[in-house]
Amino acid sequence: MPNANGARAAIAIFAAVMLGIAALTGGSLDKNFLRWASAAASVVVLILLIYEKWAWRWPLIRKGAEWAGKPIIHGTWKGELHYERDANDQPGSIPFYMAVDQTFSTVRVRSFVRTSESNSMTAAIDRPAPKRRQLVFAYRSEAPHHARDGNRPHDGTSVLNLAGIPVVEIRGSYYTDRLRRGEIVFAEHAGKVAESFSQAELLDYKPLAALSGRSARSAT
Repeated sequence: MPNANGARAAIAIFAAVMLGIAALTGGSLDKNFLRWASAAASVVVLILLIYEKWAWRWPLIRKGAEWAGKPIIHGTWKGELHYERDANDQPGSIPFYMAVDQTFSTVRVRSFVRTSESNSMTAAIDRPAPKRRQLVFAYRSEAPHHARDGNRPHDGTSVLNLAGIPVVEIRGSYYTDRLRRGEIVFAEHAGKVAESFSQAELLDYKPLAALSGRSARSAT
């Protein structure tokens, strides 16, 4: 959790647990304060860990998180990478998968094409304007050792715009230190986080257009 909000939540939960213990024991906590405080602290840590990892994405809670500016993009996204030019100076496009491992306070990105994969070195969800949200990350891309003659390891950055509550469109651009650039567009999403290109190909994806329609219906 962010430091300020996490501290407030921890204090509030601790106080509630201590009050609950006092009510259940029917008396003062003075004699066994350290024992009860230790137990309460353990409960607080457990609750915050569950919230950080999973609970914030549960159906009834995620709506509040999303409306508060915390878009949920956990899972694997299927789309296309459109490149401006390749090694032969030709434009084109290839299937592209982006696996996002997201907690309440962190986000990590792995991306897959058939010939290589990349891992984020840093990643964050930014709010450049009140109604704009972006996934911004720097990454390291590497092909298998036997396929590096024409595709050496390289670094890059990507800025992807996140549209909708829930997110129903992801679109943006990338740029590499090999002076290559292009556009990334995602059209489908699966809840599981893929670990490889072959695994990503086999996932069951839901079109973003369907999410968009569901979101529009719920708003009417």
